[in-house]
Amino acid sequence: MIRELADRLGNDDRHVVGRISSSGLALITRAPAQIDPAQMLTRLEEPFALREGEVTLKLVAGYSESIYPVPFSALLRQASLALQHAIDQRDHLGVFDERMLRRSQYGHTLETQLQGAAQRQELSLMYQPISDVDTGRWVAVEALLRWQHPLLGAVPPGTFIPVAERSGQIYQLGDWALQTALRETEAARALWPEAHVNVNVSPVQLLMPDYAERVLQTLADLQVSAHLLTVEVTESTVMQDVDLACRHLRKLREAGVRVALDDFGSGHSSLSLLTDLPLDIVKLDRSFLREGAQETARGALLRNTIRLARDLQLSTVAEGVEDAGMLTLLRDLGCDYAQGYHISRPDHLEDLLSLRR
Repeated sequence: MIRELADRLGNDDRHVVGRISSSGLALITRAPAQIDPAQMLTRLEEPFALREGEVTLKLVAGYSESIYPVPFSALLRQASLALQHAIDQRDHLGVFDERMLRRSQYGHTLETQLQGAAQRQELSLMYQPISDVDTGRWVAVEALLRWQHPLLGAVPPGTFIPVAERSGQIYQLGDWALQTALRETEAARALWPEAHVNVNVSPVQLLMPDYAERVLQTLADLQVSAHLLTVEVTESTVMQDVDLACRHLRKLREAGVRVALDDFGSGHSSLSLLTDLPLDIVKLDRSFLREGAQETARGALLRNTIRLARDLQLSTVAEGVEDAGMLTLLRDLGCDYAQGYHISRPDHLEDLLSLRR
């Protein structure tokens, strides 16, 4: 396969192609005007005839060019930054610009400063309630990780979580978030006996061979009931290794932990996922509600998803509920629960308890 890819890249005597990692190839050319990186990527992804069948690949690429003579190593470094940017943005192609270089330097600073952030008490959890569509009663909260650095200020999760995943610090962050969410929610049950908490799972965590065991051990160490916890996974997270993910999720469900599929409908979600994965809850992406009241394909998908989930005995949670009109629509469609600014903005759990409905 690597040889076939190299042939497609290097079938022109103006280009040089080299293999730079186990699954990485680089092309360098003195005629960049004759290369359209997006078109090249599309051509590379055309099916390969191997043995008796066809193989289709999805590739990710970074691209850099310079109007001035520069060493190959500099171009390769820039293309690598563009590649990492594409991976972080879940895109197929990154084209280098100077902002990526500045972000990479900032990312290195974040990676360094993230070490020990929990011990320095810079991390905290905010919680956003999930309410019953019919009664307005709060049924759970979702734990959201926050980082307040003394010099950098509030660092958005969308910025520091990818850094943590690349550097391997996500394991410690994930453990800290799970333990803190369980402790704080268990303590909140003194005032809110029915409290439950949803905790997001990083793809890196879910691919750990012992992920389910670690979660169950944490519950046992803290002496917290498994029924208190819901883990939220995304489609892209599960699809990286479906068999391993399903083994983990089944083991958690057997112990009493609930499983929610987050952001359903944000990408290329298929309704068959709802039947194939071990789930209890489907969280509908906020993009559904922007078009849900209109006669559009996404509006029809919203209605069909809610109907199918009900038939499969799965609960549905609509994310991004911002006004009473959205809530009325969800009630009419038979959605079970709602989450969004119309219900409540994220806040510290002790402050939410005084506002609880």
